[in-house]
Amino acid sequence: MHITNGCILFGGKNSDGNFSDSAQISAGKHKENSLNIVGMGKEVVDRRIDIWAEGGITIRGRIKTPINNVIAFSASINKDMVGNISKIEFKHIHYNTGNSFKDFKDFIAPVEGLYMFTIAFRRQASGGYWILRLNNTKYVNEIDGTEKKFQPSSLASSVNENTTVSMTVITYLKINDKVHVEQLNSQIRTSTHASSFSGMLLKAIV
Repeated sequence: MHITNGCILFGGKNSDGNFSDSAQISAGKHKENSLNIVGMGKEVVDRRIDIWAEGGITIRGRIKTPINNVIAFSASINKDMVGNISKIEFKHIHYNTGNSFKDFKDFIAPVEGLYMFTIAFRRQASGGYWILRLNNTKYVNEIDGTEKKFQPSSLASSVNENTTVSMTVITYLKINDKVHVEQLNSQIRTSTHASSFSGMLLKAIV
């Protein structure tokens, strides 16, 4: 342990001359009015800090989450849609913090974790289906590995005219997994009213 003005260094150089097993605690050194805990390795992965407490940790007081750590989006369609559509475009972007909803179609997971998605569609005529598709091949939360039957957690369906249907799922995604929405039924007509796609990161897994 080395103590200097405003800084405590735990550990030191290894036999190979780097600080990969060291950490630094300082007050205001890296950012004003802050307590900094920094790993001393050369690469970013070596500077990651893991805090282990056998009996758990209790933090009292408000914890602020920086906006750049929030992943959430909400978008809706801007025109009526007719027929089968392999990737629905949601041209009205209401919210896209984290910029993970891309090209008006795909949500791309920036981190591994648990995510929640909601779709809602207003149908004008004929029955129809809306599917959450994972990586262009599988359904979200697919169970049996086949598309012979729709999985209830990935499917929203409508029978009556002029009704709005919705569906919410919670699922696990890996980094760069993609999720989009498909419309099925050649005769279906979907209205712009209340037709939307939304999602958010519930919990990152690191």
